[in-house]
Amino acid sequence: MFFNNLKQIRSAIEEWLMVYNTGRLHEALNNMTLNISHTETRSVIFCVNYVLRMA
Repeated sequence: MFFNNLKQIRSAIEEWLMVYNTGRLHEALNNMTLNISHTETRSVIFCVNYVLRMA
């Protein structure tokens, strides 16, 4: 793939990042996508912080 200008390169990188973060399953994350893993991690951290505050 060849690019004619910087705008085309940026567009291709943005598209690749979108697929990488939302469409590609990551074995190290138990076959979740990065965005799902991040959301679940934030939910767990929120719950732990809530429980610790209530103790």
